[in-house]
Amino acid sequence: METKDKNQIHENHRKRLQNLIYNSNLENLSEIQILEYILTLFIPRKDTNPLAHALLNEFGSISDVFEANYNRLLTIKGVGVSTAVKIKSLCKIFHYTIEQNKTKNSQILSTPSQIIDFFNTFLSKKTNEEFYMASLTAKNELIKVDKIADGNVNKITIDIRKISELVIKNNASLVVIAHNHPDGNPQPSVEDIGATSKIFSALSVLGVGLLDHIIIANNSFFSFHAYGLLNHISETEQTKHNKLSNKIYSYIVDNSNCEIQNSKTMPN
Repeated sequence: METKDKNQIHENHRKRLQNLIYNSNLENLSEIQILEYILTLFIPRKDTNPLAHALLNEFGSISDVFEANYNRLLTIKGVGVSTAVKIKSLCKIFHYTIEQNKTKNSQILSTPSQIIDFFNTFLSKKTNEEFYMASLTAKNELIKVDKIADGNVNKITIDIRKISELVIKNNASLVVIAHNHPDGNPQPSVEDIGATSKIFSALSVLGVGLLDHIIIANNSFFSFHAYGLLNHISETEQTKHNKLSNKIYSYIVDNSNCEIQNSKTMPN
């Protein structure tokens, strides 16, 4: 009888919580209440309030709970494999929805601050490196955002061929690329600079401009354009192009002397 009464109490509490969520704009609710309700969707017939407290005590906010590493979630008492999988799956759905809305809305990306604000939504709390590309019109209007690659904590592999294919598919005139540094240091590595140079060169062949490369690291940012690094890459690539052109020209000139012998004389 006690068990039945206890289950009924939980059921009534869940219904009240559901009504609160449904009938409010969430501003008047605590994060405990919101997370508790979300957990009821994963964990049936159990009081989820203690687990909501434990998760928020460990990670700090609902956003941080959903961005938490899968293995760290499993260290919290009351979080099993099923609950951890559902939390991470819901996190992916949130990000997918955000990305879809970002692409649908007509947006101008022309300044480092606009670009940083835009990509901060995708990358600010990622625990592994991710690489995104925004395709733009000649007027800096957003056409589409594509995730190019996923990596680990400190490394990511970029497929430049994939970038080229997407640029053609999206009919882009300009491109912005961005990735994150989960370690909190936004400064570009030698590999970051090298990859940017290769991407710049590949885009140049297609007649597409690289507007900026943004690195996001928690609350810190680095803009290749703002720091003049993109101009340096452009000048370096132009120098390489000029040297190659000169080599080709020299080769043609050096091998331009040849004999022409007529086997027959031209008729009068």
